[in-house]
Amino acid sequence: MKYISDQQGIMERYLLEHEGWDIHLQKTRSFILNCVRKYAPRSILIMGSGWLLDVPLDELSSMCDQINLADICHPVQVEKKAIQHTNCNLITTDLTGGSVESTYTFVETFKKTGKRESLQKIPVNIPTLPEGIDYMISLNLLNQLDILLVDYIKKFIDYPETEINDFRKRIQESHLSILEPGRSCLVTDDEELVFNNKHQLIERKKLIHAQLPVGIKKQRWKWVFDTSGIYNRDKITEFYVVAIDI
Repeated sequence: MKYISDQQGIMERYLLEHEGWDIHLQKTRSFILNCVRKYAPRSILIMGSGWLLDVPLDELSSMCDQINLADICHPVQVEKKAIQHTNCNLITTDLTGGSVESTYTFVETFKKTGKRESLQKIPVNIPTLPEGIDYMISLNLLNQLDILLVDYIKKFIDYPETEINDFRKRIQESHLSILEPGRSCLVTDDEELVFNNKHQLIERKKLIHAQLPVGIKKQRWKWVFDTSGIYNRDKITEFYVVAIDI
């Protein structure tokens, strides 16, 4: 389902677009550090740790007794970096709560039967997470949880956009339900902006289909994501990012 190749593509895009990315990454790291300083948790869980580009791991390691990094897979380079911190633990898990495997099985069943079932039949559950966590960080993840699932479904089965968006909403709502007020923060891109080569806006895409929490404090900034025309062919892509102290 291209999870590993997608993860590799993130690093490749960062190396190509680091000037635009670095501003976004620094804002993300600063937001996380401010939240952790404010709440002073002993243990934290970072969901969507990825390549650690947006994770201030060294600073967090000195501030917390335990850091848990959770993602569906961890690059070897991240495993080596995590080992250097004795209070850092890697957790390999499907943060959709099993929807990755369920979606794969759903599509395989369609391939065998040719019968298109409702996307409501794909269960969306809460993931199994470690106990005793004081603070949770959802890190540039919320909009990513549904993307590869939907891309995989669309590759084989045609659905109305309303049904696709309802599936996205269920996944996003499930994730938001585990973020408790006073014990969590969220960073996510919520809008995609597509420009032509004259930097004229030609399309806006809504990325979040669930209701975001109001939170105590909120920041918003623009992320210059792709200027090379790879993500959207021959177009410039930028995102608006929202960070919420829940």
